[in-house]
Amino acid sequence: MEVFLCPSCHFTLWEPVTVSCGHSFCRSCLPEELPAQCCLCGDKLALLGSGTVKCNVLLGDLLEKCRDKGARLARLKIDLEDLLRSGNYKGALRSLQKGIDLGEGKLNLRVKVNQMDKH
Repeated sequence: MEVFLCPSCHFTLWEPVTVSCGHSFCRSCLPEELPAQCCLCGDKLALLGSGTVKCNVLLGDLLEKCRDKGARLARLKIDLEDLLRSGNYKGALRSLQKGIDLGEGKLNLRVKVNQMDKH
């Protein structure tokens, strides 16, 4: 359904964040510093509530119910790789736990580890 697509990446919203104009974006699609205006409606943007990026829990839960398991696992894998690449190991562990819970213990994990030369 087109209404659940992120206006930035054009994929189904993942960890949706709703900004002051009411539009929602994937958390990872929002830049560190919020743009001055919405790319859809042109309204001035501000973060809701505490002024930090927070996921819209209700919308996120609704989207989780609509996605099939394969799509959720594929997105978790992409997020896990991005988190590891950026050095966000705490976030990577959270993402990995979601994958394990979703895979009902049947999740195969391949981790590529660079070996350091021992001197």
